[in-house]
Amino acid sequence: MSNNPSMFGYQFQADTAVYLFIKNILSCDNIKVEGKFEDIELLLSSGDVLYCQAKASYYPKKIADTAKLAKAIKTLSTIYNNKDYFIYATNQLTPIDTLKNSFDDEAIVTKRFDELNELEQQKIKNYYNKKNINVGSNFIVLRIPYESNVPTNDSRRFMIERMVSLLKSLKEPLRNASVIYELWSSYLNHNSSRDKTLTVSFREMIMLYHGYFILQKSTTSPEADLIDDYFYDIVQTKVNRYDIINKIVQTYSKSSITDYVNNNLEMLNELVFSKCEEPTQNEKIAIRLIVQSVIEYSDRFIKFKEIFDK
Repeated sequence: MSNNPSMFGYQFQADTAVYLFIKNILSCDNIKVEGKFEDIELLLSSGDVLYCQAKASYYPKKIADTAKLAKAIKTLSTIYNNKDYFIYATNQLTPIDTLKNSFDDEAIVTKRFDELNELEQQKIKNYYNKKNINVGSNFIVLRIPYESNVPTNDSRRFMIERMVSLLKSLKEPLRNASVIYELWSSYLNHNSSRDKTLTVSFREMIMLYHGYFILQKSTTSPEADLIDDYFYDIVQTKVNRYDIINKIVQTYSKSSITDYVNNNLEMLNELVFSKCEEPTQNEKIAIRLIVQSVIEYSDRFIKFKEIFDK
C-alpha cells in the first residue's frame, strides 16, 4: 500500500468504486471515478445515479473525523435530491459519532440514514440542515476497513470477499479474485487520471476481466515468442475488445485455427489492424494468437454476452 497519503486516498477511491460496481453489477450501466460532481458516479439501468464521496484517513482512528464527514456532506448536498443515491464512504473506524458508534470494526458496513442510531442521524442532520435539506433514506454511509500500513491485498481483504462472491455466482475461478480486483481498480484509476470526462461501461469492465484470461492463454503459446514487443502489445490491447471477440466467435465454425485464419484473413486483418493490404508475417502471427486465445475461452464469452443482452 502507498506510503503517500494522497496516493492512498486515490487508491481507496478506486477500490471503493470497484466495490460499488460489484455490489451493483447487474444494475450498473457505467461507472466514473472523479466524476462531474462526485468522487465516484454510477449510472444505474433504472436511470438513477449513485453518487459517492470517498474519504480515507491514512491513520483511521476510533475518534470520528468530523472534518471529512462535513466536507463530504457539503459536496453531496449541492446535488442532493430524493431520486438518486448518496453515499459517504470512509475507512474511519468511527464514521460519524464518537460517543455512540454503530459500525463494526471488522466488516464492511452499509447503513441507510434511517438505520443509523439517533446520535448519528442528528450529526448528519446538523450538516444538511445548514443547506435546508431534509436528508432521507437515500443517504447511505459505507464503512470499509482499509489500512495504510499493510500490503494492498490485506487492506482490500473485505472488498475481495465481495469479488469472491461475484465469481461464485458467475461460476468463475475464485483464485483470480485479487488479480481481477487490482485489474479493475487500476483501470478505473488510469481512466480518471487520463481524461476526466471518460466513463467506463459495464461491458468494458467485464471484457477487461475476460481479456485477462485470453491474454494468459496467448502468453503460453509458442507463437508468442515469434513476434516482437510491439506486436505483442497489440495483442494485449485487442483481446479486451468486445467487437473483435464477438466477430471471431460468431464466424468461427469448428474448423482448425489455421484454416479459419487462412479463410478469413482479409476480414481478420481489417478487424485487428484496420487495414486491407496483405498482412505482414508478424501481423499474421498476432492474428493467430488472438484467434486461438479467443476460441479457447469462447464459452465464457458467450456466457457474459448473455448477461450483456439482458
